[in-house]
Amino acid sequence: MPKSYGDHRRLLDNSIATERDLVKRKLEYPELYQKQGEKTKGAILPQADGSYIISLFKHADASTVIHETGHYFVETLVEEALANPDNKQLNNDARILLEYAGTNLEAWRNWDVDSKRPAHEILANAFETLVYIFCIYKNIVIMVIG
Repeated sequence: MPKSYGDHRRLLDNSIATERDLVKRKLEYPELYQKQGEKTKGAILPQADGSYIISLFKHADASTVIHETGHYFVETLVEEALANPDNKQLNNDARILLEYAGTNLEAWRNWDVDSKRPAHEILANAFETLVYIFCIYKNIVIMVIG
């Protein structure tokens, strides 16, 4: 099993052209799919070129894309921090983020995808909450200011 979402890039080709390809990827990497009960809502899949594809499925709702974007944010921030240890601000941000999820950069570096899952879910859920709070705040400001 690859160590991180980013390590999957070497296992994937540059495009996923058909639904059959998506089903195949889901079977190969079930740990990358968000579930609600037994209903898959969405997934984020790293691509060989370093980009990511967010897939939304039948049971997706408004929070699914925000949740999957949260996974992207976490993975990107932490991988950049690990790749740039001299960037103190970036590493401090990653440290604070991972501490919120009950872990640290050193553990993250050594974990496989399954080991990261609990922390990833905590952080993706927190990202959803943060986005909703910003939306509520914006609406309150608009109501007060006009």
